[in-house]
Amino acid sequence: MSRIDRRVIRTRKAIMDAFCELIAEQSIDTISISALARKANIDRKTFYLHYPSINALVNSFIQQHLERVLKAYRRNSHLPVEERLHPMLLEANALFEENIEMWTHLADNLSTDEMIDIIADMLGSAVVNSGIAKEVDEKRMADVLTLARFRYALAGALSLYKFWLKNGCKEPVEAVSKIVEDSARNGIYPLEKRV
Repeated sequence: MSRIDRRVIRTRKAIMDAFCELIAEQSIDTISISALARKANIDRKTFYLHYPSINALVNSFIQQHLERVLKAYRRNSHLPVEERLHPMLLEANALFEENIEMWTHLADNLSTDEMIDIIADMLGSAVVNSGIAKEVDEKRMADVLTLARFRYALAGALSLYKFWLKNGCKEPVEAVSKIVEDSARNGIYPLEKRV
């Protein structure tokens, strides 16, 4: 059984590596599954065993990295919500620095709305369970106002990071995360207390 797991991991890594190479050469919407499969040294059927589409592959890439950011947030669950943001942003900074080229290509290829949709899908229940938004139940999370505030905050943070990536990362990533953190402390958390 573990041998199968290693093969799956190895195949997904080959697919992801091939995707990283292709996105450096062309936009996401021009990458074909055939080209990706050739680059990964697999056949198309094997690709489809792991991902139903290129978009699903992109979503998986972002979600895998987002999980690392959420783990940093959860590790600090003993801290007040406002103080858990800093370690989470430090982890995000590390992710950017590990593969700045890939994140730059994603920033060039995905709109902020597309990124928000990918992230919000994963974070919906995590927001409720971890306290990123105020403690609410699933029904309340579906409330338009709560989702709108969450998406608004996420859009601001993503826009800052995208601007930084698309303009050559001239400032240290810590400068961007400091702006995101300050915005959250001065805008979102006071808003949570008022609503």
